[in-house]
Amino acid sequence: MTSLAWTVQLHRRGEEVIYAPNATVYSQNPRTLHDYIGQIGRWYRGTWQVIKLHKIGRSWCRLDAEFIACLGEMYLFIAFMALLPLWLALIPQYILWGAIADQTILFTYTFLVAVRERRVDVLFAFPLFTIPRTLNMLIFTWAYWAERRQPETKWYSVVRE
Repeated sequence: MTSLAWTVQLHRRGEEVIYAPNATVYSQNPRTLHDYIGQIGRWYRGTWQVIKLHKIGRSWCRLDAEFIACLGEMYLFIAFMALLPLWLALIPQYILWGAIADQTILFTYTFLVAVRERRVDVLFAFPLFTIPRTLNMLIFTWAYWAERRQPETKWYSVVRE
């Protein structure tokens, strides 16, 4: 079971989940594009499984609202990209303004992170951010449809000795 599923279960039971700012986490970044796609695909499929299992978005409690808000940027980006051909045909003069607004918001976040983390290299990487963002959108959409086609997910606990 993923840490996300555990966290949702704790919230649903009314348990307290706290933020530990000094926690140390070790991770291994994917080394190839294939590994990256696989990792992101597993994360997104797991996210959709948790949404289905815990019926996120149906009760509209605080946890559900926070969960949907976290996914909101991806929803907006998918909607923008899906409507792009229609907008290009109907109102091409506004596409440039939408793209400028999108990149301005993304750059603002990038700048704030660079300042907070004292990492100027993040600013230099900004022009490339659209590539993984678009790739993530495609994987996010694929994971959604892959999980919609699956029967109900069976969760089980590993027996530990």
